[in-house]
Amino acid sequence: MTDHPRQLDRIAEKNGWTVTPGCSAFHGGQRPNGDQIVAYERFATQILVEWTPQGGAASVVKNPHNANEIRTQGAVGLLDVQTWLQEPL
Repeated sequence: MTDHPRQLDRIAEKNGWTVTPGCSAFHGGQRPNGDQIVAYERFATQILVEWTPQGGAASVVKNPHNANEIRTQGAVGLLDVQTWLQEPL
């Protein structure tokens, strides 16, 4: 497994985001295929990342179920998440 999830967790925490690991049933927890859902939350913004066991992003959703929802995945999704987590308050 690559270290992408932990790297993004450190970036998130440094920038005031709350990181909720996949053990949370509310956020989906672990999928049968081994993927894990992690939520990054700051104020009214939520980012959900479905991490593969290899450390890739199977799915990324910013502001799920809202009019400004954004969906992405893969390497582009990882870059998007990193950019979002580094946005100033």
